[in-house]
Amino acid sequence: MTRFFKKYSIFWIFIFYATLAVIFTYPLALKFTSEIPAGGGDTYQAIAQMESRSEILRANGLIRGIFQLAKQEQLNTFLPYAILHLFFNKFTAYNIMFFLSFVLSGLGTYLLALYFIKNKQASFLAGMIFSFAPFHLYQATAVHAGTMHQQWIPFFILFLFKFFENFRFRYFILAGMFFFFILLSE
Repeated sequence: MTRFFKKYSIFWIFIFYATLAVIFTYPLALKFTSEIPAGGGDTYQAIAQMESRSEILRANGLIRGIFQLAKQEQLNTFLPYAILHLFFNKFTAYNIMFFLSFVLSGLGTYLLALYFIKNKQASFLAGMIFSFAPFHLYQATAVHAGTMHQQWIPFFILFLFKFFENFRFRYFILAGMFFFFILLSE
């Protein structure tokens, strides 16, 4: 049984950060499909941005819709929300990205810290601190969609360091992909 946990430790870290995200945002977890955090003017603006981009994707298809958004210079932080909105209602789509911002921030920081210090407990704590820092909690609940998505930064740094250490093409591609995600999310 311990081999199972060792082999799939990243999966369990992901599950634990997901559980913490649900606990720390407890009231929202009960209304996952019907409400989003805050509820002020910024919320309505974010939902309107997501819905307008989602309509472009629906009308043109996913790939052509993305190119249409790029031509209109609307390829930004609301694209992942719009893609999810094709499959879920607007509240669920927003809340999936909301929760993933915490989970992936923790996981990315855990992997980055583990890469440098080789201590799982300290890495786990670093992931918790970065993921649930007051700045991140505030930006997420205040519906600042751009600054809420800090989760790509540790992944970018991790693969950039791995690339400069080993000069492997896959690390270059992964660093570039996460850099693109940083650009996309402002």
